[in-house]
Amino acid sequence: MWDFHKGTLLQTHDLGAAVTAMEMHRDSDLVAVATDSLRLAVLDIDTGKVVRYFDGHTNRITDLVRAPRHRTLAATTIFFYLNVRLTRLALCPGCSGQQAFSPEGRWLVSASLDATLRVWDLPSAALVDVMKLDAIATSLAFSPLGDFLATTHVDHVGVYLW
Repeated sequence: MWDFHKGTLLQTHDLGAAVTAMEMHRDSDLVAVATDSLRLAVLDIDTGKVVRYFDGHTNRITDLVRAPRHRTLAATTIFFYLNVRLTRLALCPGCSGQQAFSPEGRWLVSASLDATLRVWDLPSAALVDVMKLDAIATSLAFSPLGDFLATTHVDHVGVYLW
């Protein structure tokens, strides 16, 4: 962790493996971190401590997002054809992943090369759901209102909405 204005190092965290993805929830000062050890860690910036670990993926984690608590994920998809391949999904102009967060969010959704989406409950540190996919999800994002989860997939030119 760095002091942005002074450029000084405040603290370090040894998570035991290289970081592969990271998402921050500014309203709660929590940072979700995916590592090469296939583990998700949630750090509290204020206290400087890891508050949760999530284990379960069997291959590298490709992306993660924080979900609103009042929404559920439906197992129905609508496939939209696009004429370009997406590498990092953003559903609102000027957003860079922050559209995935909501102030009341309590779930963390992760995708992995094991072709699963996993839904984790932050307060209880429990696995809520696992969805086996036909193709590996490469990117995740929630719509600005949190009513849709959008995913992109390996070898698919398009976006799935859940």
